[in-house]
Amino acid sequence: LAAPAGSYRAAVEGLQRMLGAIAAEPEDLRWRVIRATNEEFQETLGRRPGVRPFLRCVGFEARSRESLPQGLLASLGLTSGSATERFYYMQEPNMMEAYEAWVAWLERIKEIASFLETLGRLTFQRIAHLGQHGADVPARTVIAGSEVFQ
Repeated sequence: LAAPAGSYRAAVEGLQRMLGAIAAEPEDLRWRVIRATNEEFQETLGRRPGVRPFLRCVGFEARSRESLPQGLLASLGLTSGSATERFYYMQEPNMMEAYEAWVAWLERIKEIASFLETLGRLTFQRIAHLGQHGADVPARTVIAGSEVFQ
């Protein structure tokens, strides 16, 4: 909550879009494999405070290209890059072998996406009237930590 409110809101909205997309289409690998150096990722989420720890908490793992499952990147058209290139990868439980674990995983993703959607709406309501959409106001002055962690 130390970040400017506008930056905080952008991070919350970006994370909600990502997790909402995973919840809607869990089999779509495009949302579960993130190239750490991808400029769009860096602009929308990667450079924002707290995003990387959040990604780890929701199940993304930092991995090198060589430690990803065989053929994964080729299936996404990401064939070029060094063996040490970094990615964030969220592995989906195998639905056929562990259906209950898969259902629990998907429900958790849906709950987090729903929480982020609610938090994004609350943040928007609190900063919509501010100049520059809260770019110069610390998020902690707009939304209390106790409201986030209810």
